Amino acid sequence: MDINLSEYEDPILYDLENPSSSELPFLLDLAEKYVKKGEKILELGCGTGRITIPMAEAGYSLIAVDIHEEMLNRAKEKMSPCHSIDWHLQDCRQLHLDFMTGHVFQHFLTNEDQDQALQSVYRCLKDHGVFVFDTHFPSFEEHALSDHETFWRTVIDAQGRTVQIYIKEQYDPIKQIEHCKVIRRFFDAGRFVEEKESFIDLRYTYPQEMKHLLDKNRFKLLRICDGWKDRPMTQYTESMVVICKKENNNV
Repeated sequence: MDINLSEYEDPILYDLENPSSSELPFLLDLAEKYVKKGEKILELGCGTGRITIPMAEAGYSLIAVDIHEEMLNRAKEKMSPCHSIDWHLQDCRQLHLDFMTGHVFQHFLTNEDQDQALQSVYRCLKDHGVFVFDTHFPSFEEHALSDHETFWRTVIDAQGRTVQIYIKEQYDPIKQIEHCKVIRRFFDAGRFVEEKESFIDLRYTYPQEMKHLLDKNRFKLLRICDGWKDRPMTQYTESMVVICKKENNNV
């Protein structure tokens, strides 16, 4: 499966549209609990370093992996020489080298892709190493998605233009895949300039399905949290944060 990367073609605009690092406190707490001195954190789908760089600023050493070269280049531009980060341009399903943020897991659209990704992570982790990732919770509302434009947000791009962003979504309940079209309309001093479209497909995985997937790939599920907060899921959960542990071959 080839991942559609059109949504990530403009890393500077991506940073402007995604300024939040709300998951950082949760991840720092986990790192303090599980990462020992001298150990490195592996971040998969690091993008422009939105989480990677603050983790390095907190004193951790990281190996950061992404499939998109321009996103990695943007991250490198933002980092300080004192940061301890090793950047790698690789497909997360085929790592050759413990957390995954930004709903990266949803880019693996088939069962085979999910297995390959988890097996790659398994090979990279030490025995009983902890793996953390987030993915949208497939709520009833997702099933009711219709193909109409929904306004997301407005940002000012690097050229000073106003960018109005809309999203059109359709959910395929058979394949559990949401097909998204992102529409950006650019205005300069109030005058419409251009419109750009990008596309992204996202796989939804149910909690019990997730547990089976982890068991199959030799991970022990520790807990699934309601977003980047250490609290149980509810029927109103929007984002599942999965915390699991690699089990060694003898377990």
